[in-house]
Amino acid sequence: MCHRRFGWIILITVVLTSVSCIKPPPVVDTRLYSLNQKGIIENPSKPKSSLILGVRAFECSSSIESRMLYRTSPVQIGYYEFERWAEPPGEMLTQAFVGALTDSGLFQMAVREEHYPVSAFSRIVSGRLERFEEDHTTMPSTALCVCEIEIYDPKKDKLVFKKSYSAREPLEEDNAENFARSMNKAVKRLMQEFIRDIENSVSSEQ
Repeated sequence: MCHRRFGWIILITVVLTSVSCIKPPPVVDTRLYSLNQKGIIENPSKPKSSLILGVRAFECSSSIESRMLYRTSPVQIGYYEFERWAEPPGEMLTQAFVGALTDSGLFQMAVREEHYPVSAFSRIVSGRLERFEEDHTTMPSTALCVCEIEIYDPKKDKLVFKKSYSAREPLEEDNAENFARSMNKAVKRLMQEFIRDIENSVSSEQ
Protein backbone atom coordinates (compact mmCIF):
# COMPACT_ATOMS: atom_id res chain seq x y z
CA MET A 1 0.00 0.00 0.00
CA CYS A 2 2.82 2.39 0.90
CA HIS A 3 4.57 1.64 -2.38
CA ARG A 4 1.35 2.39 -4.32
CA ARG A 5 0.87 5.73 -2.55
CA PHE A 6 4.48 6.61 -3.16
CA GLY A 7 4.02 5.85 -6.86
CA TRP A 8 0.98 8.14 -7.10
CA ILE A 9 2.93 10.93 -5.38
CA ILE A 10 5.74 10.61 -7.90
CA LEU A 11 3.26 10.62 -10.84
CA ILE A 12 1.43 13.71 -9.56
CA THR A 13 4.74 15.51 -9.01
CA VAL A 14 5.88 14.72 -12.56
CA VAL A 15 2.56 15.93 -14.06
CA LEU A 16 2.59 19.17 -12.07
CA THR A 17 6.21 19.81 -13.01
CA SER A 18 5.41 19.23 -16.71
CA VAL A 19 2.40 21.57 -16.61
CA SER A 20 4.43 24.29 -14.94
CA CYS A 21 7.00 24.08 -17.76
CA ILE A 22 4.41 24.72 -20.49
CA LYS A 23 4.68 28.34 -21.59
CA PRO A 24 1.59 30.28 -22.67
CA PRO A 25 1.43 31.20 -26.37
CA PRO A 26 3.03 34.55 -27.20
CA VAL A 27 0.75 37.57 -27.39
CA VAL A 28 0.25 38.55 -31.04
CA ASP A 29 0.45 42.26 -31.69
CA THR A 30 -2.22 42.81 -34.35
CA ARG A 31 -1.82 46.16 -36.06
CA LEU A 32 -4.87 47.96 -37.43
CA TYR A 33 -5.05 50.43 -40.32
CA SER A 34 -7.93 52.51 -41.62
CA LEU A 35 -8.98 54.79 -44.45
CA ASN A 36 -8.88 58.48 -43.71
CA GLN A 37 -12.52 59.46 -44.21
CA LYS A 38 -11.86 63.19 -43.79
CA GLY A 39 -10.34 65.62 -46.25
CA ILE A 40 -11.29 63.78 -49.44
CA ILE A 41 -12.97 66.98 -50.58
CA GLU A 42 -10.36 69.63 -49.89
CA ASN A 43 -12.79 72.57 -49.85
CA PRO A 44 -16.17 71.35 -48.53
CA SER A 45 -19.12 73.45 -49.63
CA LYS A 46 -22.69 73.98 -48.53
CA PRO A 47 -25.48 72.08 -50.34
CA LYS A 48 -26.24 73.44 -53.82
CA SER A 49 -29.23 71.20 -54.54
CA SER A 50 -32.33 69.72 -52.98
CA LEU A 51 -31.44 66.16 -53.98
CA ILE A 52 -31.23 63.61 -51.16
CA LEU A 53 -28.71 60.85 -51.75
CA GLY A 54 -28.65 57.39 -50.21
CA VAL A 55 -25.39 55.43 -50.16
CA ARG A 56 -25.86 51.66 -50.11
CA ALA A 57 -23.25 49.48 -48.41
CA PHE A 58 -20.58 48.44 -50.92
CA GLU A 59 -20.38 44.81 -51.90
CA CYS A 60 -16.95 43.17 -52.16
CA SER A 61 -15.35 40.37 -54.13
CA SER A 62 -14.81 37.21 -52.06
CA SER A 63 -11.06 37.73 -51.57
CA ILE A 64 -11.46 41.13 -49.89
CA GLU A 65 -11.69 41.02 -46.10
CA SER A 66 -10.27 42.68 -43.00
CA ARG A 67 -6.93 40.91 -43.49
CA MET A 68 -4.71 43.08 -45.67
CA LEU A 69 -4.40 41.51 -49.10
CA TYR A 70 -1.38 41.46 -51.41
CA ARG A 71 -1.03 40.03 -54.91
CA THR A 72 2.14 38.31 -56.11
CA SER A 73 0.92 37.28 -59.59
CA PRO A 74 -2.24 37.60 -61.68
CA VAL A 75 -3.56 34.42 -60.03
CA GLN A 76 -1.80 34.34 -56.63
CA ILE A 77 -2.70 36.34 -53.53
CA GLY A 78 -1.72 36.32 -49.89
CA TYR A 79 -2.59 38.09 -46.65
CA TYR A 80 -0.49 39.87 -44.05
CA GLU A 81 -0.31 37.72 -40.93
CA PHE A 82 -0.82 40.32 -38.20
CA GLU A 83 -1.98 43.44 -40.09
CA ARG A 84 -5.68 44.17 -40.48
CA TRP A 85 -7.96 46.88 -41.74
CA ALA A 86 -9.77 48.39 -38.76
CA GLU A 87 -13.09 47.66 -40.52
CA PRO A 88 -13.99 45.57 -43.57
CA PRO A 89 -12.89 47.50 -46.71
CA GLY A 90 -16.46 47.66 -48.07
CA GLU A 91 -17.62 49.35 -44.88
CA MET A 92 -14.72 51.81 -44.86
CA LEU A 93 -15.38 52.74 -48.49
CA THR A 94 -19.11 53.21 -47.84
CA GLN A 95 -18.42 55.60 -44.96
CA ALA A 96 -15.82 57.48 -47.00
CA PHE A 97 -18.31 57.95 -49.87
CA VAL A 98 -20.96 59.29 -47.49
CA GLY A 99 -18.50 61.86 -46.14
CA ALA A 100 -17.13 62.89 -49.53
CA LEU A 101 -20.56 63.24 -51.15
CA THR A 102 -21.78 65.30 -48.20
CA ASP A 103 -18.75 67.60 -48.41
CA SER A 104 -19.12 67.94 -52.20
CA GLY A 105 -22.20 70.13 -51.78
CA LEU A 106 -23.87 68.40 -54.74
CA PHE A 107 -26.68 67.09 -52.54
CA GLN A 108 -28.82 68.45 -49.77
CA MET A 109 -27.95 65.35 -47.77
CA ALA A 110 -25.97 62.11 -48.21
CA VAL A 111 -26.73 59.31 -45.76
CA ARG A 112 -26.56 55.54 -45.41
CA GLU A 113 -29.36 54.05 -47.49
CA GLU A 114 -30.29 51.31 -45.01
CA HIS A 115 -31.39 53.87 -42.42
CA TYR A 116 -34.34 55.20 -44.46
CA PRO A 117 -37.02 53.94 -46.88
CA VAL A 118 -36.09 53.96 -50.57
CA SER A 119 -38.82 56.52 -51.27
CA ALA A 120 -36.89 59.09 -49.19
CA PHE A 121 -34.12 59.40 -51.79
CA SER A 122 -33.69 61.28 -55.04
CA ARG A 123 -30.77 59.00 -55.94
CA ILE A 124 -29.13 55.88 -54.52
CA VAL A 125 -25.43 55.17 -54.98
CA SER A 126 -24.25 51.57 -54.83
CA GLY A 127 -20.98 49.91 -55.67
CA ARG A 128 -18.92 46.76 -55.78
CA LEU A 129 -15.32 46.69 -54.65
CA GLU A 130 -13.45 44.41 -57.06
CA ARG A 131 -9.85 44.88 -55.93
CA PHE A 132 -8.40 46.43 -52.80
CA GLU A 133 -4.84 45.21 -52.56
CA GLU A 134 -1.11 45.71 -52.49
CA ASP A 135 -0.09 44.74 -56.01
CA HIS A 136 3.43 43.30 -56.30
CA THR A 137 3.09 42.66 -60.04
CA THR A 138 4.03 46.29 -60.71
CA MET A 139 7.39 48.00 -60.20
CA PRO A 140 7.31 49.54 -57.69
CA SER A 141 4.49 47.81 -55.86
CA THR A 142 1.23 49.75 -55.82
CA ALA A 143 -1.92 50.10 -53.78
CA LEU A 144 -4.77 49.28 -56.15
CA CYS A 145 -8.46 50.08 -55.68
CA VAL A 146 -10.94 48.99 -58.37
CA CYS A 147 -14.69 49.39 -58.00
CA GLU A 148 -17.84 49.73 -60.06
CA ILE A 149 -20.28 52.46 -59.06
CA GLU A 150 -23.93 52.83 -60.02
CA ILE A 151 -26.54 55.52 -59.39
CA TYR A 152 -30.19 54.54 -59.33
CA ASP A 153 -33.20 56.86 -59.60
CA PRO A 154 -35.92 55.31 -57.40
CA LYS A 155 -38.61 57.71 -58.59
CA LYS A 156 -38.10 56.78 -62.26
CA ASP A 157 -37.05 53.23 -61.38
CA LYS A 158 -34.01 53.26 -63.65
CA LEU A 159 -30.24 53.21 -63.58
CA VAL A 160 -28.89 56.64 -64.47
CA PHE A 161 -25.14 56.13 -64.05
CA LYS A 162 -22.67 53.23 -64.16
CA LYS A 163 -18.90 53.30 -64.41
CA SER A 164 -15.85 51.31 -63.33
CA TYR A 165 -13.05 53.17 -61.56
CA SER A 166 -9.45 52.21 -60.92
CA ALA A 167 -6.74 54.06 -59.01
CA ARG A 168 -3.15 53.10 -58.20
CA GLU A 169 -0.59 54.70 -55.93
CA PRO A 170 3.05 53.54 -55.60
CA LEU A 171 4.47 52.26 -52.30
CA GLU A 172 7.74 53.62 -50.92
CA GLU A 173 8.40 50.18 -49.40
CA ASP A 174 6.53 46.89 -49.36
CA ASN A 175 4.95 46.89 -45.91
CA ALA A 176 1.50 47.31 -44.40
CA GLU A 177 2.04 50.87 -43.21
CA ASN A 178 3.03 52.12 -46.65
CA PHE A 179 0.26 50.05 -48.21
CA ALA A 180 -2.35 51.78 -46.02
CA ARG A 181 -0.88 55.21 -46.75
CA SER A 182 -0.89 54.64 -50.51
CA MET A 183 -4.39 53.12 -50.44
CA ASN A 184 -5.69 56.28 -48.77
CA LYS A 185 -4.27 58.31 -51.67
CA ALA A 186 -5.74 55.93 -54.26
CA VAL A 187 -9.22 56.00 -52.72
CA LYS A 188 -9.15 59.79 -52.44
CA ARG A 189 -8.26 60.15 -56.12
CA LEU A 190 -10.90 57.62 -57.17
CA MET A 191 -13.67 59.40 -55.27
CA GLN A 192 -12.65 62.82 -56.52
CA GLU A 193 -12.89 61.48 -60.09
CA PHE A 194 -16.36 60.04 -59.40
CA ILE A 195 -17.60 63.34 -57.96
CA ARG A 196 -16.31 65.25 -60.99
CA ASP A 197 -18.15 62.78 -63.25
CA ILE A 198 -21.51 63.31 -61.60
CA GLU A 199 -21.21 67.04 -60.95
CA ASN A 200 -22.52 68.13 -64.36
CA SER A 201 -25.44 65.71 -64.38
CA VAL A 202 -26.52 66.80 -60.89
CA SER A 203 -26.24 70.48 -61.76
CA SER A 204 -28.37 70.04 -64.90
CA GLU A 205 -31.28 68.78 -62.81
CA GLN A 206 -31.55 71.88 -60.65
